[in-house]
Amino acid sequence: MAYFSDFTRKCDLDGCRYHDFLPFKCEYCGLSFCELHRNIQDHFCAKSKAANLKQVVLCDHCNGVLPDKDEEIEKHISHKCTFKKKKSLVMCGKKGCKTVRRRSWSS
Repeated sequence: MAYFSDFTRKCDLDGCRYHDFLPFKCEYCGLSFCELHRNIQDHFCAKSKAANLKQVVLCDHCNGVLPDKDEEIEKHISHKCTFKKKKSLVMCGKKGCKTVRRRSWSS
């Protein structure tokens, strides 16, 4: 006779007592975790820090990949960003009028 524990695996995080049918295996430490603790941040994986992971940030304007340093982000936005301000249309302020009066610059 098969038992419930034969088909599940306990989360390897200390203190978590969750049993999962489809546990997630960490690619760095090799331990199995439940869905709540599958990310390296969630189970405080010590081996991932040894892998020297680099984090990057996407530019909000041009979607360029940037290193996660504030000075690099500011430098990119002020000098290298390909984002261009778009011209927006200004509609006539008279009620019911739908004509375009002029173009103005906005971000």
